Amino acid sequence: RCPAIRAKVLVTFGAPHGGVARIPECASSGDTLCQWMRQLASKGVYSWYIRDHVIQAQYFKDPERIDQYLQYNIFLPDINGELEERNDVYRERILALDKMVLFKFSEDKMIYPATSPWFGFVDADGNDIPVQNSTMYQEDWLGLRGLEEAGKLSMISLDGPHMHISEDVLRSIVAEHFGASDKVVPFYVQN
Repeated sequence: RCPAIRAKVLVTFGAPHGGVARIPECASSGDTLCQWMRQLASKGVYSWYIRDHVIQAQYFKDPERIDQYLQYNIFLPDINGELEERNDVYRERILALDKMVLFKFSEDKMIYPATSPWFGFVDADGNDIPVQNSTMYQEDWLGLRGLEEAGKLSMISLDGPHMHISEDVLRSIVAEHFGASDKVVPFYVQN
């Protein structure tokens, strides 16, 4: 969606590429307000108001309401090529990458299903559907199969909960996937 940008390497951490099938759990099962908000959000996620005001709703993909997801979600079905009319530019830009690296977290409680950062999802019965078993991958709507066949797609699991990355691990990821540089660019990880 940003034609002026030419990315060479795309690295994502715990991103819900395949969508999220449920609202994250509340910190406490006794938090009645949180439980009520979860129910309200999941029931109304495809309404125009929530769609237009809650950015996270753009990643919600209820496996029991796929028809509503495709009709009312204005972001994820388009960007993932799930609509009847596909934007081939998205596929071309993915295939033009030198490398795509998708990280998921082994103890992620924020993103469900846990395979979403790898473009996986679940069916209406809650069974995992790895991306390689999806029509999107098999028909290569997005270019993921082409990247994988060219050896340019890596799917890596990091130990720990959602977005818990130590500074040492992050530095090693940056060095590995973006290359060492003779210029040292400082960055800091906020704990």
